[in-house]
Amino acid sequence: MEIGSDSSGGNAAVLAHEWGRSGLMVNLVAENIVDARRTFAGHRPVSFVAAEVTPDNINDPLAYAACAAHSLPLIDV
Repeated sequence: MEIGSDSSGGNAAVLAHEWGRSGLMVNLVAENIVDARRTFAGHRPVSFVAAEVTPDNINDPLAYAACAAHSLPLIDV
């Protein structure tokens, strides 16, 4: 899960592009999500959410992407 992924997809894009990893890219700016979806259209196992993430709603984007928080690997870059 990349929060603030920008239109490039951020670090999650590298994992998806270089190693075919799945991921969830979240950004507050809907246009950035549109650009990222276009970049990964049809050939990457990546989900996208345009949303504001707060401590109170952190599970909402995960539920949208059908991810369980406890099953996510942690990579801190």
